[in-house]
Amino acid sequence: MISRNIKIYNQLFDLINTFESSTVAREVIQAAIGLKPSRLILTETNTNAIIEILRNYKIPYFVLDTPIYCLVHGKETTWSNRILLNKEINKFPKKNVQKNWCIYLDMKKQFKELKECDFGKDDNQMAFYLGIPECCSKFYSKYAREALLYDLDFLPFCFDNTNFNQIGWCNILSQYLGHCLFSHFPCSFECEKTRELSKNTYDLLKQIEIKQHKDFKACHFNSYLYSVNTKIVTPISISKKEDQRWIGIEDKIYSKIDSTDRKDIEQYNIKYLRRSLCSVKRVSKIKKENFEISYIFNPGMDI
Repeated sequence: MISRNIKIYNQLFDLINTFESSTVAREVIQAAIGLKPSRLILTETNTNAIIEILRNYKIPYFVLDTPIYCLVHGKETTWSNRILLNKEINKFPKKNVQKNWCIYLDMKKQFKELKECDFGKDDNQMAFYLGIPECCSKFYSKYAREALLYDLDFLPFCFDNTNFNQIGWCNILSQYLGHCLFSHFPCSFECEKTRELSKNTYDLLKQIEIKQHKDFKACHFNSYLYSVNTKIVTPISISKKEDQRWIGIEDKIYSKIDSTDRKDIEQYNIKYLRRSLCSVKRVSKIKKENFEISYIFNPGMDI
């Protein structure tokens, strides 16, 4: 399965990681090995640098001839979920519209097929090419229109399908830390297919000796949620109240923490990530009302 020297993959990962997140570097490695095609959405600033790396490592790629504009939020505009239609671009301030380019990577060079089914043309077929579980593809198609109301944030719907057991490998929150083992919205935090895919990807990174493989696992198992008007929401702690390591964190932070005050968070060695702009009124297992969510990561937790 692994056709090149392990050192080559390590070098490739590190080079991509210089410009993009570890999640993007992981996607490039999977494509380079020939496990599946990968689709990258890159900022205009980084596109040429990534293309040069792909050329040097002889990884077949194809760049869509039209740019993709994404809606971004925050002072640093470091993340984006929603792809804007042409008629929407001028409705938002220029600082919140980011110009990106879509690049396909595929050792089999199925670029025509990928282009013909991407961006809503045939979601199920595109999911098949990218190795996305069928259940998650159907989940995406079912809620995509409604999720647009939340800037294409599927968390509210993901919560509705989750009983909060063994969520680590399916923890989509790790994407905000740049170390996610998959590149799709799981149909739940407990999706068996996503869990299997995620574990296999982790084993691959470990096998080819990617030194960041532990960071991926840490981000999957140590990321959790905090809501402004309810207690900390941790999928693990909800089902395992007897787990003292989680109770200790909740006891210290529950009455202290505030999403607008980072000092309270930092004193407990917890990194504030961001507030979600999504409304979570559909989260029946937590509370039927609107509230903001903050993502929190504790790097000191054992995994």
